[in-house]
Amino acid sequence: MRRTRSLLAGFLVAALGIAPLAPVLASGAQDDAAPDRSPARLAYAFMDGSNSVAVIDLAAKKVVDRIAVAGNPHGGAITPDGRTIFTASMGGETVRVIDTATRKVVGSIEIGAITHHSVASPDGCYIYVAGDDVVVIDSAARRIVKRIATEDTPFYLVFAPDGKRLYALGMGSTVAVIDPATNSLLETIEMDATSNMGHMAFRPDGKELYVTNDADNTVSVIDVASDKVIARIPVGKMPHGVAATADGRRVIVGNRGATTLSVIDTASDKVVTTRDIGLRPQHLTMSRDGVLLLSTAGGSNKLMMVDPQTLATVATIDLWKAPHTIVMADPSVAKAEAPSTPTAGVLATATPASE
Repeated sequence: MRRTRSLLAGFLVAALGIAPLAPVLASGAQDDAAPDRSPARLAYAFMDGSNSVAVIDLAAKKVVDRIAVAGNPHGGAITPDGRTIFTASMGGETVRVIDTATRKVVGSIEIGAITHHSVASPDGCYIYVAGDDVVVIDSAARRIVKRIATEDTPFYLVFAPDGKRLYALGMGSTVAVIDPATNSLLETIEMDATSNMGHMAFRPDGKELYVTNDADNTVSVIDVASDKVIARIPVGKMPHGVAATADGRRVIVGNRGATTLSVIDTASDKVVTTRDIGLRPQHLTMSRDGVLLLSTAGGSNKLMMVDPQTLATVATIDLWKAPHTIVMADPSVAKAEAPSTPTAGVLATATPASE
């Protein structure tokens, strides 16, 4: 029997702190410095309590725009070329489509359930959304093509580095393994640990998957060859975001019930360092080159830029109410394909949405 979301509201209250709103740019306004709009140098932070997405210039270390998006977007997927974002929303049942060139919402897709996180396939052809099921969207046609049922209500999604498997972490104790070639469920991994709103990250070689169990204060390690849990590692209070370093030697865990990062040595699968960063880390995103770790901070409405080697905070950027997920385009793709004008073709055929 599918597990329900009956405790979701309580978990959200615990996870999202409220603080005074920071000064922000009006929707559509740009910074006076007129930063480069190439998606390769930008990050996007989804504001779960502010009906917006923040556009952040990573080189300048500041917010350069604010995109108005209804439904309080919690997470989202960015296509590999950096041109399009598909939001996920706990405040509604609609996925909204953002053109990153114009920074406008250009379409919407009704899902029929609140959504948590989403991810793009490596080729950008499909968007997978965690709703009541795993919802598969054709990114060009902007329509649902499949719904994949899982044992637990899916919360977080991640592709294996080779793109051959999609893993869906449920709000319970299971991870669903999906074949994206057929969009079918292959198997369900029982973790023997509880993850109400956990995250996942692969080691870059794709051999092991690290899963945060926020109800158990542990991280489960899944051996991908066997799809079995091979270790459960005690970390800090309420682990949430997780990211691997580029060399695969360390996995960094954000403990949002505290103000700490736990560092796991992947050779021994043991915590080797715990660093107090002064703010409660939520979602973690590692840059593709591994030189920058981004973390939203619960209760403070800030984004932290962290050196993943030293865990020193490089910069702290003021956002606004309830920032959560952060996405970045793949620089190798985005630099080659960065649009100088609003994207033609697929985006031109999208049905405009009133926001």
